[in-house]
Amino acid sequence: MSTEEQFVNSCAVCGTPTHIGCEHTKQGAKESQEKPDLSRERLANMNSLEIEIKADFEPTLETLKQETGADLQPRPDGYHLTIIGPTENKILSTLDDATLAELQQINAQIQKGEGVVVKGIGFIDGASSQYTMREVDKVKKTAFVALDIPALQDFRSKVGLPKKDFHVTLGFVGGDVHMQIVGQEPVKPGSPKMKDITAPIPKQADQRFASIALPEMSYEGLDGKMKERK
Repeated sequence: MSTEEQFVNSCAVCGTPTHIGCEHTKQGAKESQEKPDLSRERLANMNSLEIEIKADFEPTLETLKQETGADLQPRPDGYHLTIIGPTENKILSTLDDATLAELQQINAQIQKGEGVVVKGIGFIDGASSQYTMREVDKVKKTAFVALDIPALQDFRSKVGLPKKDFHVTLGFVGGDVHMQIVGQEPVKPGSPKMKDITAPIPKQADQRFASIALPEMSYEGLDGKMKERK
């Protein structure tokens, strides 16, 4: 299967066709039923909005370890695709019923594998990146699968959010890398003390890893991390 188009028609774990069913797809359906409905009230209390990803990335990660020399460790909390991140979460409380319904419709299409283009694998080494890195990120390394999802990009634009490099983080060393330094500005007007201006670091496919096989990916329902109660 070409990595340029990903269709979900079998279990990401055992390969059983979804119309036949297996213990994994049945368990996934049970977990989906147990999750609370994604209401406007729940969205307002969420720190991020994500789509859970299920796939056997272990062989891919092992190959990446060999090719990069980095001891990449898988995400301890599983794999996911972030739609709206923690720094953007204020927008979640503003979504009305019609916008939420539109988002759920987009997610239903994604769950069928429609409108998702898998661009390939990307890798960022904080110590040798072409981007200007924060000191804390210079010791980090991260690998990911870059995705193109036009419907989600349009949705973000509609709610006033900038373009995002959708991706699934496969593993990292020292933590994930999210930001780059794009300039500096005074801590306050007239102050000689400067602070960094940051922006999201691009997460794009790297052709050096085009030959590494990717597994079938299963895209689940909408969910995310809840805000911590103070």
